[in-house]
Amino acid sequence: ADNAEAVANKYMAEANFRKSEVESESLKQSLKAKASILKNQMKTLKEVSIPAAEKALKYAKNLAQRDMSGLETHRRIFQDYIELKSQLLEIRMNYEEIYSSWSLVFAEGKFNEL
Repeated sequence: ADNAEAVANKYMAEANFRKSEVESESLKQSLKAKASILKNQMKTLKEVSIPAAEKALKYAKNLAQRDMSGLETHRRIFQDYIELKSQLLEIRMNYEEIYSSWSLVFAEGKFNEL
């Protein structure tokens, strides 16, 4: 009876271990996918959106702000630039948060020791 109970406990422990391996692999793939998406968003902002906004800023600085339309255009361009920089900062923080989560949970050897 004790032997059967020990065998049952062993199988239960192995099943729980396999379950945790599957869950950790799922978490790993999820973190990888999120990190990849955020990295692509950062790249697009840095290489396309922000340079375009900077070019618009140069254009806006040369605009004469004589009427409300010119002032509104000037304000919108500056606001768009600030929003893009804020987005980049937020995405970067999310990316680093994912990376730190990854490092804590899946550092080499740590998971195997758990």
